[in-house]
Amino acid sequence: ITYDYLIVAAGIEINFNRIKGAIDALDNDPQHVVSIYTRKYAANVYNTLNNFRNGQAIFTFPATPIKCPGAPQKILYLAEDLFRRVRKRITLRTKK
Repeated sequence: ITYDYLIVAAGIEINFNRIKGAIDALDNDPQHVVSIYTRKYAANVYNTLNNFRNGQAIFTFPATPIKCPGAPQKILYLAEDLFRRVRKRITLRTKK
């Protein structure tokens, strides 16, 4: 999969080590890879979304149980609202 920005919504147990390259990307590329699930990484989310100019932003929603089932959707909706305020075009795609 290719992406310009990746926003990770992890499962019920926060274990970024199970996602190949996640820790490295979260630690070393916070302008492009963020997560809402830890204080350390969540602090970067707003600035990353606010600075998003173009390309693809990918929001994940695990198929496994998660701590707050609405959280991945909430960040998507908040991002969509932010993007619309600055007239960025949004296309939502889901995997079936």
